[in-house]
Amino acid sequence: MRVACFLVTHLRAKVEMQRRPYLRNAPAVIVDRERGRAVVLDALPGASGASAGMTLEEALSLRPGDAVVEADEPAYRSVFRQALVSLQGVSDRVEAGELGTAYVRLDGLFDMYGGEARLAVALLNAAPGYLLPAASTAGRSSHLSTMRPSPSGCRCHKRVELGEIRRSLRSLGVCRKSWLFETRFPVG
Repeated sequence: MRVACFLVTHLRAKVEMQRRPYLRNAPAVIVDRERGRAVVLDALPGASGASAGMTLEEALSLRPGDAVVEADEPAYRSVFRQALVSLQGVSDRVEAGELGTAYVRLDGLFDMYGGEARLAVALLNAAPGYLLPAASTAGRSSHLSTMRPSPSGCRCHKRVELGEIRRSLRSLGVCRKSWLFETRFPVG
């Protein structure tokens, strides 16, 4: 049995940057106040030093000017549910993990999609581009990034195209039995 891990890192931050474009380069932390004490759930790229699990006080002591964004868990779960539904269009065997993580059973899909490159394209393109998903299987031996510099100099997501994947796989000498396609958190 082969299973891929589909991962959207910093899902909360990516959703907030999509909803509020002015936050893209802003130092900001996303906090949850529901348990009495404000705790950082995620940090946007400009909020260097802040990390999930810190109290709001700890994060602001590092950068007092950081903006504070109240977490909208229902919105984050809704976006993730939409990604899961799209993944179910690729495979009917999808299991959700924690927010931003899903597991997709791959048995029989390589032939159905005409190979691992086409399957990887389908998995990565299942989520909206702004989520910058990653997908990997166990035993990976190589890496292909779908991030490319944009003319403005910031790193932006580029949808994966089959020809690009094939060329990159060949140039890297990737074994057909293992793959890792990944995107990174955008850098402002």
